[in-house]
Amino acid sequence: PTLAQTPMTALEVQLSEIWRSLLPVTNITRDDNFFNLGGHSFKAVAMVSLIRQQLEREITVKTVFANPTLGALATALESTVNKTYTTIPVAAPKEYYPASSAQKRLFALSQLNAAQITYNIPAVYNILGPLDYLKLQDALNQLIQRHESLRTSLAFIDGEVMQTIHNRINDNDDSTNNGISTNIEFFSGSAEHIDNCIARFIRPFDLSQAPLVRLGVFSIDEYQHVLMINVHHAIADGISLSIYLQELAALYEGASLQPLRLQHKDYSEWELSEHYATITRQQREFWLSLLPDNLPLLDLPTDYPRPAKSSHRGQGLRLELAPSLAEKLRT
Repeated sequence: PTLAQTPMTALEVQLSEIWRSLLPVTNITRDDNFFNLGGHSFKAVAMVSLIRQQLEREITVKTVFANPTLGALATALESTVNKTYTTIPVAAPKEYYPASSAQKRLFALSQLNAAQITYNIPAVYNILGPLDYLKLQDALNQLIQRHESLRTSLAFIDGEVMQTIHNRINDNDDSTNNGISTNIEFFSGSAEHIDNCIARFIRPFDLSQAPLVRLGVFSIDEYQHVLMINVHHAIADGISLSIYLQELAALYEGASLQPLRLQHKDYSEWELSEHYATITRQQREFWLSLLPDNLPLLDLPTDYPRPAKSSHRGQGLRLELAPSLAEKLRT
């Protein structure tokens, strides 16, 4: 029999189940390549986390890139020692919670320029076919109720940046009694107006007002729609936005999702623990031992003089690559 036909080891079977949870495939053999099946760096990070949780083994993302096939990665795992997985504890209920270190940085930047959209994360998708607006609104409400981050606001409380989790969703624009409004913004028009609509839809957030996410729909006709999402980086990143969108689609289709054990507030509370302090202390000692005392100032050459104040304005360049070159870049 070939390598692919040889029965898998118990570790390979466990690893293949983790791959199935991350990749759009069902049949996986030991010589399949994680990245050829749709994996990328974000999913590699997620895989390392799942291996730590489910298999209680510690590997790095570098190991995944060096051993991209199922069989090779299983072999690499066999040489590691079992490590007891310690989960983040659930935080006790409070009126408000400390903001995480990342949220504090983004809050400080927002105070310098409240009108900026630099830390907005927008996404736009085409939808072909009939769209049930009421089902989409209900799916969004369920998603926001499911994820506390989507019901979180940030503000100074007693001199510290704190996060408040709003407990309910209002049915209208009234945001009293700790509730939040989550109405989808609906637009309609011809296709040539889409770009202008998107530009107007991506606008600043007030971090003290939840939710820090907006959903919009631009309908060209009954069968052509554009879904617009705008979320602030204080409550999302590339991975979490992908999860939000997957779950939004599942809820729209009527799926029932498993309850979440942990929320972002649990992580921010864990950041204050002695366990987290030990981890960061070890990481600091590692880098201090590796780097010299007087690091040279990084001075990258630029085409134009650096302005006194950064505008964050950029430009996108589009180009098409030949299929052969694109394939080389992927591998």
